[in-house]
Amino acid sequence: MPSNVMCVLFLRGFVKDGNSTIGGRTAFPVFRACGGLLLVHWFWGMSVYVWNRYRINYIFLFDFDPRIVDAPMMIFEDATDETLVFLILMLLYYKVSCMQGLVSLQVIFVY
Repeated sequence: MPSNVMCVLFLRGFVKDGNSTIGGRTAFPVFRACGGLLLVHWFWGMSVYVWNRYRINYIFLFDFDPRIVDAPMMIFEDATDETLVFLILMLLYYKVSCMQGLVSLQVIFVY
C-alpha cells in the first residue's frame, strides 16, 4: 500500500500544471542515467532467471567465479531495493525543488 501511494505521488510530478515537469529540471539527466543502470540490473536478473530456468550454464559461458554469483531472487531483491531508493530520491528532489520555488515566491510577496 505505501508503495502505491509513493507511485501516485511520483507520477503526479510528471503532469504539467503550469510549472515545469521533472524533465525540465537540471538534475534529470543524472536520474535518467541512474534509471538506465537500474534497468540493466533488472534485465540482468531476468536473464539469469531464464538461464537458470532452462538450465543454461551461463557461469561457465561467461567465465564467472561460481563462488560469487548471485541467485536470480537475490538480484531481484537488490534491484528492488535500489529502485525504491531511486524513486524516493527522485521524488524528494522534485518536491524540494518545487518547494524552493514556492518559498522564493513567498519571500517576494512578503517584501
